[in-house]
Amino acid sequence: MFSVGAFLWYVCTCNKTSENIALSVFSSGVFAFLVELGFFLNDLNRFSFLRGNWRRKNFFNRNEKTSGIGYDDLETRYSPDKVDPNISLKYMGDGEYHGSANYEEGKKAFIILIDKSNILAASGTYQYTNTKSQSNLPDIGHFDILIDIDKKCMYVTHKNILPNGNAQGTEVWNKAE
Repeated sequence: MFSVGAFLWYVCTCNKTSENIALSVFSSGVFAFLVELGFFLNDLNRFSFLRGNWRRKNFFNRNEKTSGIGYDDLETRYSPDKVDPNISLKYMGDGEYHGSANYEEGKKAFIILIDKSNILAASGTYQYTNTKSQSNLPDIGHFDILIDIDKKCMYVTHKNILPNGNAQGTEVWNKAE
């Protein structure tokens, strides 16, 4: 019976054309691997700078006032002893992050996408994974993010879409040390 090992021995030792083909296929595979590794390392170098732990520093919600700045400071409602200010970001590749954070209403999961032409800007969507009110409609929204030049502070502007579209505000997240 003819075995695979015997066939490979024949191809590699007795047939120079097959040896050249095998060497070419192997070399092409190594080259393709190195190219992909280069793309992977470049992606990590350019877009993974937000991964890790962040901490909510400030939280402002828009109000209906016609005078003043039109935002309420929610610092007392969001003090660390009431709501955990820690935020985690996991880099998924290609400028995409998955994260989670705790809010007064419950836990929120979100996705952030870095703008590849301007890495100091990002946008994303969020959804509460569990809420205190457990309304019939999901609590989903959109946010825009501006990142400071040192990449240690993010300014997050959020706008609720469902259930009512009323909530909007701004948060400041600092990189946890």
